[in-house]
Amino acid sequence: MRVNDVRQNERASRITVLMLCVILLGPVPICAQGNPDQPLKARDVYFGSYTDVNSSYIHFRSDGTYTRIAREHMFTEESDRGTWSQDENEMISMRSEMHVRPIEAGSLTVHLMNFNPQVEQQRIDDLPYLIADIKEYLATRTRMAFPPEEIEKIRVINDLNVISADAGFPVDRGTLEDLIENIQDFIASEDKNLFRVTPMKHKDTTFLLWHNSEIPLNRNLERIKAAIDAAKPGEVPNFIYVSIDEKTFDEETSKTQPFIHYPKMNEMMGNTPENNEGEDTQNHNPPDRIPVHSKSEIYNKDYPFWGD
Repeated sequence: MRVNDVRQNERASRITVLMLCVILLGPVPICAQGNPDQPLKARDVYFGSYTDVNSSYIHFRSDGTYTRIAREHMFTEESDRGTWSQDENEMISMRSEMHVRPIEAGSLTVHLMNFNPQVEQQRIDDLPYLIADIKEYLATRTRMAFPPEEIEKIRVINDLNVISADAGFPVDRGTLEDLIENIQDFIASEDKNLFRVTPMKHKDTTFLLWHNSEIPLNRNLERIKAAIDAAKPGEVPNFIYVSIDEKTFDEETSKTQPFIHYPKMNEMMGNTPENNEGEDTQNHNPPDRIPVHSKSEIYNKDYPFWGD
């Protein structure tokens, strides 16, 4: 059995175990048992993920649609939208209208998502050429394992690596063969735009456990629990999507991300309490969402260099 087969079997076993302890997107979280009287779409639900430089938000609406909001220093705008459903194991399937999921095999990832739809489509169209490049790479080498930095150079477009690999982990030949197979499956799939996530709870924190996208932390239950355990009272662990209320969602998505390390930039961006008074916080539902600051507005302004 190949090393990657073992990894896939272990991953499948972990997912099976995780399905035994989940919660409903309802007002009463339940672990290890379902609540047949609680409808899965009883109310709107909100999640936020935070770092010092940006934040991301998801609004699951009770009508079965969702929106994702990206909050950056220079703009706040909708980054994704689509429909969602929840199965008997409480796993949520998010079918995006804007993006496709990454392709993975072991420690390798082919990232396809881009905020420019033409670029994202071009990456999808380029996949057969990526398969050819990987096959050529393997055909011209007899080794059974390869350094990750070498794998990332198999195909480079516009100075960007098409494949990303976890640093420090050698990539075996079987993993590359699995990646070829997974790319072929992706090309033939009708679920390219399907993202899967499970809402769970640890202590008093409700969070999202991702299955086929997002960073490794967001896909590792034990690491998420450890981050929650290590957080100080009232502190939210970075990167993890945690449950927030409607008021927090409305307030935070109505303005740009504050500058923490360069606070003077907040005045230049108009990101001050007095300037945010009276901000329209209701206009965040597609298709009518209007960014607080559009990219074109910001990039056309003559801002001085603020790194000093």
